[in-house]
Amino acid sequence: MQEHLHFLIASLFFAAFVSLAAWRNDFFHLGKERIEANQRPTLNNAASAFLLFLGIEVILVPAVAALYMLSKSGWEIGRMRLDSLAQGWFGLITIIASAIALVGYSLALPAEKRRTLYWGTLSPRPFRDIFFGAASWLISYPWVLVISNLVALIMLLFGPLPETDQVAVKQLKSSMQDPLLFGGTVFAIIFLVPLAEEILFRGILQRSLARYLGRWRAIGISSLIFAFFHFSTTQGWNNIELILSLFILSCYLGLIYEKRGSIWTPVGLHMAFNSVSIAFILSMGGDLP
Repeated sequence: MQEHLHFLIASLFFAAFVSLAAWRNDFFHLGKERIEANQRPTLNNAASAFLLFLGIEVILVPAVAALYMLSKSGWEIGRMRLDSLAQGWFGLITIIASAIALVGYSLALPAEKRRTLYWGTLSPRPFRDIFFGAASWLISYPWVLVISNLVALIMLLFGPLPETDQVAVKQLKSSMQDPLLFGGTVFAIIFLVPLAEEILFRGILQRSLARYLGRWRAIGISSLIFAFFHFSTTQGWNNIELILSLFILSCYLGLIYEKRGSIWTPVGLHMAFNSVSIAFILSMGGDLP
């Protein structure tokens, strides 16, 4: 508990310092609205994208996995099993299929909506936007640490809780037994997951909500949905820490998307966050602090 308290205090001071510096440089100022209502996706677009995403994650890939288990078990339902290596491959397939589907859906939008989703109203500048997003990690991550350690400290007051890995952590660890699967999983978590999730939650959901509710409300609501989409029944009470931490991260993702207009800005921050998370897992053999 003392370790969490010390880390919380240090994180809070650092977070306050970088946030003050960012505030003085207008980091939190969205600026003038440049995107017209007809350039934003509609709620029907958002619903369609989520149905596509859930169809792959909940129906298509699980159905293929069930057929695979049936064939391996000699078509006997009682003997159906999926070992950790196969789970890792199907997890990777799910990420790849979801990314392809969401990119494809976004490219099928009308040209005006597609352009503003990816680039905003300015000329394309993907590398500059990715760099700005990655640099925003220095502003957002300290607050993720503050919330994470604050929740952990409060939960410790009620007694020690069983250690439970996050779903993504389990998938990464299980992939280590196969170099090809491990490399593919790392690539997917760093590049494909940020691209797919930012298109879905920022490019389509947040932009469609802003059409009706305004930009700040859209950031808050889409961040709540993003956080709760990472809920897992296997993580128990650790869901509280994860959801609150991801809500803070998502608010920053939404902020920089509305500020810069380009989807590549939150993709850059998301990539930086996932890269640091993977580095921490590999170096410490555990979960995020």
